[in-house]
Amino acid sequence: MGPRQKGWASEPVAGSGSALLPSLASPQSLETFPTPSACSFPGNVMKLEEQKSDLEGQLKTLTKQIKDETEEWRRFQADLQTAVVVANDIKCEAQQELRAVKRRLLEEEEKNARLQKALGDARARGR
Repeated sequence: MGPRQKGWASEPVAGSGSALLPSLASPQSLETFPTPSACSFPGNVMKLEEQKSDLEGQLKTLTKQIKDETEEWRRFQADLQTAVVVANDIKCEAQQELRAVKRRLLEEEEKNARLQKALGDARARGR
């Protein structure tokens, strides 16, 4: 047994039903009774301070991670917006070019039809 536990009795205290309770028969046993605050308080404080320090470190790391990810998300959104604007510009230009090509095609088809008619008329006169 340790020096602070010399007041522990190995026999049951009257009415307690337990062999592990301290003997309360003498005032001397009260002086050596280990109290939770006397034995474990400094150790608990140190553990809590370590936990607090660890948690503060984790909080700092997570806060930085959130800040970095938020900034990355904003950059992604800006890049995506730029890509959408560029794609829309390309689409508009392609639509304009398609309309111009369709106009030229229609004009060429009309010209072809006139030339086919003129050729048919010239062949008819040549016979």
